[in-house]
Amino acid sequence: MWNKLFITFILSMPSIGFAAGSQCLEIFSVDYGKLNSSYIDGHYDVQVPSISPVKNQGNTPFCHLYTWSSEMESQSGIRMANGYTDARFIYERAVEKLDKGGVDLGNQLGNWAQNSRRDIANYGVVPLSAWRGNRNYNTDGTYSRLIKSLETVMRRTSLLNKSESEMAKKAENIENAKTEMLALLSNMIGPMPTTFNHRGKEYSPVEFALEHFPELTLPVVDVWISSDSKDKARTAPISRDHLNMDHEQAEVLMRKVIDSGRSVYLSYTQHDQFTDKKNGVMSISGFQYPELAKLLTHEEMNTVDRWEGSHAVLVVGYEIDPATGRVRKWKIKNSWGTKAGDHGFFHMYKDFFEAFAWEFLFVNDGTVKIE
Repeated sequence: MWNKLFITFILSMPSIGFAAGSQCLEIFSVDYGKLNSSYIDGHYDVQVPSISPVKNQGNTPFCHLYTWSSEMESQSGIRMANGYTDARFIYERAVEKLDKGGVDLGNQLGNWAQNSRRDIANYGVVPLSAWRGNRNYNTDGTYSRLIKSLETVMRRTSLLNKSESEMAKKAENIENAKTEMLALLSNMIGPMPTTFNHRGKEYSPVEFALEHFPELTLPVVDVWISSDSKDKARTAPISRDHLNMDHEQAEVLMRKVIDSGRSVYLSYTQHDQFTDKKNGVMSISGFQYPELAKLLTHEEMNTVDRWEGSHAVLVVGYEIDPATGRVRKWKIKNSWGTKAGDHGFFHMYKDFFEAFAWEFLFVNDGTVKIE
């Protein structure tokens, strides 16, 4: 009897039963967040010859330093010791913060692209062949312990100086702190040489940089990318070396640079929601999400502060869409090691570029004409 009643109840409500089943079928037939395999495509029409291996910044925030050094190596063919550059950068930022009474490094270790290149020029370069430090400090956990140790020195120095009334003693405490921080860096990353021998010749880091990386003396063109092509104030040139452009103008200039044999330094906002780190695909349309989970507009991102962390990479190639004549995707040389993406390279599709790229730079050696 109860079976008959149950069957009668189900049959009396067919529309509800089938509607719910239809919705469930629709929901579970879509793989939300899974990459569309048609986007796994490594074809490019133009590529910059790669003579420098993919770098691995590990758990450091030094994508800005690794991106510039990768570009410099591609032009010179000489491997740089990133450990030296990193150590100098950390030390200078720590001293700068300490002198101002700071107790943590925080965002001090990120940097604007122009400043990073200027720092490399000021510190000079040590070739990898002359580096005697820890080459794995950024991947074996040493970096995190180093930063915490440096911040402990800064905090203890701050506490000492709060209880100290004599200015001379305060200055002595700060100098002692600098000595200890230098000892930490030398021990945990490696000593920062003032001179070294390279192929039978003695160099300082600055002398070596000037002789083997003369492009450090060349100007850099810095372009900010505007999402509004009608905004004349945003797209008008500020100077010949500092420009604002819309996406189409930026694409044209970036292609010219790559065509000339140079790579492009690109700053963008990294969104993992639209990145497949296994295959190296970066695309919005390559992933499917329900309506409310789709990409926020720029206005929405600004309202809810949803902008994620900035990242820097080298653009080393592009593919043209034959239907539009525009770039379909950019080839990206990342600094996440060869196990990430497509052997260390990523494929940034047009929609991802236009949504998240906000600045690019290139060395102005006079080859590319800026119109």
